[in-house]
Amino acid sequence: MFGKHESLKDINWDNLIARVGKDKLKSLFANSKLIGMVNWTMLPFMSDIWEKLLDEIIPQIPRTGSQGLR
Repeated sequence: MFGKHESLKDINWDNLIARVGKDKLKSLFANSKLIGMVNWTMLPFMSDIWEKLLDEIIPQIPRTGSQGLR
């Protein structure tokens, strides 16, 4: 509760893509059966990350087959 949260401002879409890469992020989502995002209320830019995931990553994941969303 009284921790230092200044570094959480660095967790944003641009840094996520710069460090992980869009193709790798797509691959991680496509090859996962479950994605859990916890403690997201602490991240000031999480709404933007959610929007970008829904706009740029999730639509490109196959929805059928042995991998991807069903």
